[in-house]
Amino acid sequence: MQTLPDYFEMPKANDITTTWWGERDEIGRAYLDLVEAEHEADPVERAAWLRLGRETLRHAKGVRRMFTIEETPDPEPYPSARDMVRDLQIRGTLKVSTANCEHPIWPERVNVDFRTVHDGMGHYLSGGAFSWQGELDACSVHFRMVRHPHARRAMFTECIGQVAAYYVNGKQHAPQVVGFLPERFTRGILHA
Repeated sequence: MQTLPDYFEMPKANDITTTWWGERDEIGRAYLDLVEAEHEADPVERAAWLRLGRETLRHAKGVRRMFTIEETPDPEPYPSARDMVRDLQIRGTLKVSTANCEHPIWPERVNVDFRTVHDGMGHYLSGGAFSWQGELDACSVHFRMVRHPHARRAMFTECIGQVAAYYVNGKQHAPQVVGFLPERFTRGILHA
């Protein structure tokens, strides 16, 4: 069994993500509103994404110590989260997609490392499937790794916002955007 990095804390039982279950469409529409408005990040938002990027690079180093990372241009390297977990458990390998890494602020390396951490820790440890509920489960683990409240708001947009938009948008990925979603959605994660 792989050991977790020192900075990682297992999530405590909470209902943070439970509150978002019924708000998927509203969150998704708020994300798509940012995309459609061609939202320009303000200095606070920009700083939050840069901070999340720095934390992501640090966390990815820990994941890379635990697992072998195989980067692939395949946009869907696993047919299911179960297959990903099996690969991690049997081969100690995590395949991470380098497809669709266009981001308003982050270079490709940070985007790929974000996926590495989110899948290698969030989905793996939560057992979360590649679904709305599975994303909520994975984010409940991943949020615990992010310390700064603004970086958590950025992560909310990156994780919950993007996936909600995917479902609202007819299972089509929307462009990545840098912008905080309304605070009514993120209040519970700021100090979780």
